[in-house]
Amino acid sequence: MGSITAQAQTHKIVCLDAFLCSVPSFSIPHEYHEYDNTPPELVLERVKDATIIIVTRVHLTAEVISQCPNLQFIAVMGIGYNTIDI
Repeated sequence: MGSITAQAQTHKIVCLDAFLCSVPSFSIPHEYHEYDNTPPELVLERVKDATIIIVTRVHLTAEVISQCPNLQFIAVMGIGYNTIDI
């Protein structure tokens, strides 16, 4: 009987407002992109290929989220999730 091996996914992690909090290190295979501040007109451009998005105060609209086919997780580094259009 053969064995099944899972190929590790390399995540694209994008932090849109990194100046507001320190982002932890990651033990998963990844590439990391950090922006100190992201104006609304640049949100989609920066996250469109992300598998993980980290935000503090940047708003993620339903339109932006729907255009991120690889997105698996949104982390909000703060209290609440009112910046995420759920």
